[in-house]
Amino acid sequence: CQPKASYYSFKRASAPILLSMTKKDEDYNIYVISDEKCGVNGELTLYTLNESGINKIDTETICAPAMVSTIVKTVSRSVLKKGEVLIAELKTNDKTYRTFYREGTLPITSTNAVKITNQTENSITVTADSYVHAVEIDGEYVFEDNYFSLLPGESKTVSFKKAREHQND
Repeated sequence: CQPKASYYSFKRASAPILLSMTKKDEDYNIYVISDEKCGVNGELTLYTLNESGINKIDTETICAPAMVSTIVKTVSRSVLKKGEVLIAELKTNDKTYRTFYREGTLPITSTNAVKITNQTENSITVTADSYVHAVEIDGEYVFEDNYFSLLPGESKTVSFKKAREHQND
């Protein structure tokens, strides 16, 4: 049997590095939470997303200390217009972390914006034409990642094993 969405959500939530965002007063605080023994270095990029598309609003190099939760960026609420989504993305040497914030509920709609652009015996590459909040890859497999977001034009390669092979690991 293959894992459900909660498996992948728990896997992300229990990772040694997390990116999170909260609203406080007139600001959005972006946190890096690290359970690593050494600091987290990377490039933090902020985007706003609306019906017209995605707009990059800021990029900077950040350094977060080890074994602590720390605010790495504070952004004024004025950058986010009604109905927009604020997306924070942290790229380290080996991984990308992403979080978002939107006032109210995030409308989730079905889409055909994700295309398979490459497939091998043990991996699949998907690309999005527009922002997709939860890409679901379906099959009798255990995927390295699933139910992840993709930005417009972004590609992601995900490795996988047959579900029965994974049970033997």
